[in-house]
Amino acid sequence: MEPEAFQLSLLVRFFNEFYRRLGRFVARHAIAVVLVCTLITVICTVKVAKTPRRSSLTGYAPEGARSREEYGIYQEFFDRKGQGIALYVLVLAKDNGTMLRNDYLNETVQILDLVSNNFTVFNAASKKNESFTEFCSGFCQINEPVRQFYVQGAKNEDIRRFEMKKCSF
Repeated sequence: MEPEAFQLSLLVRFFNEFYRRLGRFVARHAIAVVLVCTLITVICTVKVAKTPRRSSLTGYAPEGARSREEYGIYQEFFDRKGQGIALYVLVLAKDNGTMLRNDYLNETVQILDLVSNNFTVFNAASKKNESFTEFCSGFCQINEPVRQFYVQGAKNEDIRRFEMKKCSF
């Protein structure tokens, strides 16, 4: 008789026996198992491909959920004349340093001006290309604080009030 510490629990013995039998079944019917697995995969792939996609933001929230109400308010605020348009430009310093330098902020403001004036979208209603400032409605001035921060900093020569010194202990 085995010592009590080495006896397997009923659950472990069940799993051992189940997988032993499953392994024998797969070994005896390898071609049938491969065909059944392939058939299931094809059926599921076709189902996924034919299933219409819904927005994950609203598709998984139950009716009357707070997130649906908040999303409705968001759409009302940003989408006054249709779906809102968002354009993001990530600006990093070339030397991986701080962006709180006048020359870097100046270039950032130039990029904002370039995008605002030179980024165009064709407006089917007016039959002409419109710049960002022309077609944008709603929350278009979101980057204006960057411009104001730069203007204020330009008056003070450099925005950084102090240099971080390396401490040696």
